Amino acid sequence: MAIKQKASGLLSSLVLIVLAIIIIANTFRDLTFYFDKTVVAVNSPAGVDKLHDNAMTEISLGLNFKRAYGVRYLTQREFLLIPFSDVGYRLMYVVEGPMSDNLVAKLHPPFKGRVVTKDFGDAWEVYGQQIKLQKIFSRDGIEIPAGAMLVYDAPKELPSLWMFFLCAVSILYLAYKVYSLVRPSRADKTPEQKAETGTQS
Repeated sequence: MAIKQKASGLLSSLVLIVLAIIIIANTFRDLTFYFDKTVVAVNSPAGVDKLHDNAMTEISLGLNFKRAYGVRYLTQREFLLIPFSDVGYRLMYVVEGPMSDNLVAKLHPPFKGRVVTKDFGDAWEVYGQQIKLQKIFSRDGIEIPAGAMLVYDAPKELPSLWMFFLCAVSILYLAYKVYSLVRPSRADKTPEQKAETGTQS
């Protein structure tokens, strides 16, 4: 019973540690995007190589609407993934909403937005929605290129106060876990070891 409780406590701690790391990473990622004033210009298909995750870009390529792919979720949110011309599914522009003549009329270069690559959860996050591209496209036998990127119209804004609060709590939690790991090792020292440490210092 004691072993089961210990294993359950260890698992809970691991889950909380992973969650804390994700919150901290996402908060600092948003801060980096907000303060980075660089805009990566893409004027040709070869310019796609300059793009990287979390960059602000301005793309002067057209969109290939014939290869657009619609994704709909149970929450009734619908997204349109539109490849840029001559780059295939390596780089896609994402808009929220179904395809319509009115939407198509509004979409013309240059397209300015935030670049997103696959995270460690095998998903691309746009508009607060996790999109698993590989799983979605594999249903139709479409293979997503390695390093596929999405671009979406993301405003430059600071994380919410709630996110700052969660980030601060996460940092404190990780600091506490590190301290709790270090403290037993110090407490386990024998009096002789402590004396030797004091003598050496």
